[in-house]
Amino acid sequence: MNNRDNFSNLIPLLTGVTLIIIKLFVFVMMITAAFVFIYLPQTNQEVSQLPAATVVLPGATPSISPIDAAIANSEWSGARLIKTPDVVNTPFITPTRQPTTQSTPDNMANNTSPVAVKTLTISSPLEDFNIGDLQELISQEFKMPPPGEDSGHHGVDFAFWSRGNKSILGNPILSVFSGKVSMSDSEEKPPYGYALMIETPLESLPQNILHAIKIPTQPIGTVINNKLNCPDLSKDQWNSSSKSLYTLYGHMIAAPGFKQGDAIQIGQIIGYVGNSGYSSAPHLHLEMRIGPSGATFKNMGHYDPITTEEDRHNYCNWRVSGVFQMFDPMDLFKASLAAK
Repeated sequence: MNNRDNFSNLIPLLTGVTLIIIKLFVFVMMITAAFVFIYLPQTNQEVSQLPAATVVLPGATPSISPIDAAIANSEWSGARLIKTPDVVNTPFITPTRQPTTQSTPDNMANNTSPVAVKTLTISSPLEDFNIGDLQELISQEFKMPPPGEDSGHHGVDFAFWSRGNKSILGNPILSVFSGKVSMSDSEEKPPYGYALMIETPLESLPQNILHAIKIPTQPIGTVINNKLNCPDLSKDQWNSSSKSLYTLYGHMIAAPGFKQGDAIQIGQIIGYVGNSGYSSAPHLHLEMRIGPSGATFKNMGHYDPITTEEDRHNYCNWRVSGVFQMFDPMDLFKASLAAK
């Protein structure tokens, strides 16, 4: 009888402990539910408002998928994503010094010694930086693609990634060689954005520069084997009896303000570093090719429905036809340093 009485006395105690455990469990579940349904949605909303480069730009459907565009050209993979804001502490002010179209060294806005300009054989493309400084400014190197493909990286990019929070945005761009304007974009067309192209006859270049140009064996008429959807280029006629060096400066901050045929002097300010076109951060894209003399382009572009048939025709001729043969611009800068 005593054992039974003791057991009977434990029943209310066990029942009370069980109820307490159940209440604690219910309380914990309520707290967890409140966290899941109230706190997490707010956190996700805050994350979605951050300027992450994963939101597709509004607009028309692209002519090719972003994946195909990434395969076609690594430089512009993810080009349709929202650009990452440039890290600067103060707002950028548009430069008051405008590029000059004067063809004589005496009238050049960025040179105080015309005699020194005439003795130059090659100039740094960035004001306040010598040719020897360029290597440390490279943010993406030249990468030769297979013939006929718009892959690899057709030029060299310069930025201030190694300089902390300092931005290259607005840094004056200088002409690497003297020559004449063969293309001056008045519209921001993808992928180059605002761009300027300058033609320099090969015979005007010094021998050490000519010897440094490494042109691959790539005959005119290369089969275009990527997904560019190029217009028919078979009827284009090119006179290759004389060749020129063509230098393209891409992603400028604004339209260069030149017209075809304008004479450009070596070291002349031709624009300012920007973030136009398919560019995720401010930088100068410098591209060089050898092609038939006298070539001109009104504009060029691709990878976007806003480009015209003429834009795509010019782009395909320049990029993948084999008529204009690319090389690493750094070859010329390194040759100029070796000659000193």
